[in-house]
Amino acid sequence: MHSAAETADALQAHSDASEVQSHVDLIKHQISQVEPDIFIGLSLCCGFVFMLLIDHISGGHSHAPSGSGIHVQYI
Repeated sequence: MHSAAETADALQAHSDASEVQSHVDLIKHQISQVEPDIFIGLSLCCGFVFMLLIDHISGGHSHAPSGSGIHVQYI
């Protein structure tokens, strides 16, 4: 048989789990209300910033093949 303390602990744990689940459901609902265009725009902006970082890290050097007809002139 379970003691009163164990039962109270189990009830508190169940209450905490229910509260966490309600918070998760609320966040899911809030996320589903956001327009998909926002995610697309955010993804494009992040991709642009990422490519700028890569270009900055690489020093801006082009790695085009020599026979490709692309000529980069640095001043």
